[in-house]
Parts: sequence; structure tokens; C-alpha cells
Amino acid sequence: MGERSVIILKSNDFNPRVGGNFKLQYLRNGIKMTYSEVPLTIKLAKSQYRWIVYQGDKELKGMNFIVKKHPLFGAIGIDRIVSNFN
Repeated sequence: MGERSVIILKSNDFNPRVGGNFKLQYLRNGIKMTYSEVPLTIKLAKSQYRWIVYQGDKELKGMNFIVKKHPLFGAIGIDRIVSNFN
């Protein structure tokens, strides 16, 4: 079985001083090599000296990755992502 990237985080405009927009790409099906993506924004909260991640206009607390299973092959990708918000 070949190498597959399961989760990829990409940005074309990230600035370490302020943050930027990202795409979280995830492997939906490793047999067909299909991917889905979730748009995210990461901003630096200067008053708190920490990074804050947003999905749309909501502050993201965490994400749960739900595994997609195949009867013969077992885990073949990520079925969906469940986002938890503050």
C-alpha cells in the first residue's frame, strides 16, 4: 500500500504576526484517493498572546475526526469532522 497524506494543512497568506486563512484537507477515501476540506482562519490574539482558530465566524475549541470504515479494508479515510465551538 502506498503513502497517503491523511490530513494536510495549507495556507497561501499566513503571516506569523497576525495569522491567516487555511484549508484543512483530509482523506475521505484512500481507495479512490478523494479529499475534502474545511476552511479555517487562524488569528493571533495579541492581548492573550495565543492563537485562536475560527471556522467561519465561530471560535473553534476542537475537532473530532470520524473514521470511514470499509468491510474488507478497515479504516480507509475520514468520514466527517465534528467541530466543537467555544
